[in-house]
Amino acid sequence: MASFGVRPDPIAPPATPPGSEAVVGPGDGSSAGVRVLRAGALYVALTALLTYPLALRLRIMDAGDSAFFAWVMAWEAHALKTEPARLPHGNMFHPLRYTLGMDEPVFGTTLLVLPLHLLTDDAVLIFNVARLLTFVLSALTAYLLARSLGAAELPSLLAGAAFAFSPIRTDQIAHLSTLGTQYLPLVLLFLFRFFRLGTARDALLAALFFVLEAYACGYHGVVGLLVLPVAVVPLVWGRWGRLPVALGGGRLLLLRGFTGLDLSRHLLVVVGEAGQQIAAFLEECRIGGGADFLRHRVAGRAFGAVGVEAL
Repeated sequence: MASFGVRPDPIAPPATPPGSEAVVGPGDGSSAGVRVLRAGALYVALTALLTYPLALRLRIMDAGDSAFFAWVMAWEAHALKTEPARLPHGNMFHPLRYTLGMDEPVFGTTLLVLPLHLLTDDAVLIFNVARLLTFVLSALTAYLLARSLGAAELPSLLAGAAFAFSPIRTDQIAHLSTLGTQYLPLVLLFLFRFFRLGTARDALLAALFFVLEAYACGYHGVVGLLVLPVAVVPLVWGRWGRLPVALGGGRLLLLRGFTGLDLSRHLLVVVGEAGQQIAAFLEECRIGGGADFLRHRVAGRAFGAVGVEAL
C-alpha cells in the first residue's frame, strides 16, 4: 500500500470475481460487443413488457406533465434546426425571455432523439420513444458500470434491470426529467476509471456525462453535486496527485457545458422576473376580485396568441 502523499502506481483493473468464469469466461465464447448487444436486446424486451402497453400506443398522449415535456422536446429540436440562439427563449409566457429555464429543459434526453426529428414532426411519438429509450439506456449503462467494477454477467444484467425499473422511475412515467437517468452510471464508470488509471480523458468523460445528466434532469445534477464529492473521497485518498487533473478538466467542461445553452446564467433573472409577475398578478386579483382571474392580462402572456376575450 502506498504511503500518504506519495503518488501510487495505477491500480490494476479488478480481478474476475470467483465463479464468473462460467458466465463470461472461455466457456461463454462471447466477445464484449456481443454481450452488450445481448444485454441491450434483453432490456428492450423488458422495457416493452414492463411498460405495456406504452410501446403499442406511441401516438397517444397521457394526461399530465407528458404534454409539457413533449412540447419542450419539440421546441428544442425546432430551435436547433431553425435558430439555435432562440433555444433558451421558449415560445411561452410572452414577453418573458429564458422561459425554457423556468422548468426542466430535459435537453440531455432531447439529444438522444434528435435524429427522429428528421423523419417525423410528431411530438407525441418522439416523446414516447424518448421515455422508452431512457429505460433501455439506463439499464444498459448500469450494466456497463457493474461490468467495469468486476461483476459477472448475470449480476450485471440484474443490476441494470434493478436500476432502470426501480419504483422511483416506473412511478414517474409521465416525468421525462425523472426518467432521464441514462447518464448517471456513465459518470460513475469514468470517475472510477479515472482514479484507477489516472487518464485525463476519463475525467473529461465523467464531467461530460455529468453535464448531460444535469441537462436531462436538474434535480439529478443538484444531488450529484452534493453526493459525488463524498463518493470520491475514498477514491482520491492516497492519490492526491490526480485531484488537480480531475478538478481542472472537470471544472472547464462543467463551466462550458452549463453556460453553453445560456440557461443557467440567467436562471436567477428568470425567477426574479416571474416572481414580480406573479406578485403583481395576485395583487390585482385581490383588488379586482376572483371573477377577474381568467380575464387578467397575465393570461394573455401565458397563452400567447390565444385571445383573452375568448376566456
